[in-house]
Amino acid sequence: MNTTGYLFRVTPAAPDPRVGYLFILGVPLPTVGSLTPATAALGAAAFTLHVIGTGFTAGSVIQRNGGDVPTTFVSATELTTPVSMAGAVVGPVPVSVRTGDYLVSNAVNFTVTATE
Repeated sequence: MNTTGYLFRVTPAAPDPRVGYLFILGVPLPTVGSLTPATAALGAAAFTLHVIGTGFTAGSVIQRNGGDVPTTFVSATELTTPVSMAGAVVGPVPVSVRTGDYLVSNAVNFTVTATE
């Protein structure tokens, strides 16, 4: 059985830990495949970041550097968020997605480059 990309929720059959488990439910994790745009230079104008992937729900939230940011649900494969480059620093910024069930996707780096 291939369980890649699944989180297993376990419910005890009874309060007695010797009893075992009642069921295991496979829940697909969200996956981030790409970001558009994937880079921006310091001082760039504000823009909308498109996060493309799978397993997104209406309750999904984009995370940048592990923190939630305002998110618009477009579809099960796309979310968007406004981005301001104010206060940005050069380097990678991990972007992931958290569902309403608190399942977190893989992270894909958005790259901030030096001013051109």
